[in-house]
Amino acid sequence: PTPTATAVPSPPTGDGTKPMVLLTVTLPLSAAQFGGDQRQLFTRAVAGTAGVSEERVTITAIYEITAELVNLVARKFAPLAANPSVSVETLIDAKAVPSALASPEPLNRALGRLGLPGASFVRPPAVARFPVLRLKSRAPERPQLWASGGLSPAPTLTLALALVVGALSLV
Repeated sequence: PTPTATAVPSPPTGDGTKPMVLLTVTLPLSAAQFGGDQRQLFTRAVAGTAGVSEERVTITAIYEITAELVNLVARKFAPLAANPSVSVETLIDAKAVPSALASPEPLNRALGRLGLPGASFVRPPAVARFPVLRLKSRAPERPQLWASGGLSPAPTLTLALALVVGALSLV
């Protein structure tokens, strides 16, 4: 593996926020397959690719994406056949996007070495400001199901549309 520069952690600011790298990917795994061991391996792969310790990588949300959801959102465009997958939202404690995360290939090599399937970026990793308290949270033990209606519609719709647009570009 090629060594990567160590990403510099970002200090909290006076407004209680901290710049963090937001990485959102999809993995071709069902929610049941993306259990504790796979989550730990995913965190290890992200940390290794980003050049940070595992303690600086936090999975903040896991969403299960079903074919039913994708077809519901895509109905006006074209029906899609989707395999079950999970979308994983991850925060990396770094001031800037590590160069190794400019494309999914380095992350996918790290995931493959650990026995996990490759990931697709939902959108390119970017720096955003997050409340410091959010960093202490971890993804829930049970992934949130989009069909349950328990999520705020804005992030759900944004992520679903990003997935649909990405899938339509492959057709």
